[in-house]
Amino acid sequence: MGNKSIIKVDENKCIGCALCMSDCPNGHFFISEGVAKVHDAGCLECGHCYAICPQKAISMGGYVEMENEECV
Repeated sequence: MGNKSIIKVDENKCIGCALCMSDCPNGHFFISEGVAKVHDAGCLECGHCYAICPQKAISMGGYVEMENEECV
């Protein structure tokens, strides 16, 4: 874990539902001007926000996204 967040929010996709904020175990998110924003530090890299976002507005830098793949 570094000082900068690996989490990015696509503000064009975000609908401000705050699911990421309520699901984040470390309080890394806040809502501002109707969209989710992230604090600069504090991400646990758990992926909760990525998994819960209904708009797929959240990305996690440094991880490969796999679609339609079976877990082995």
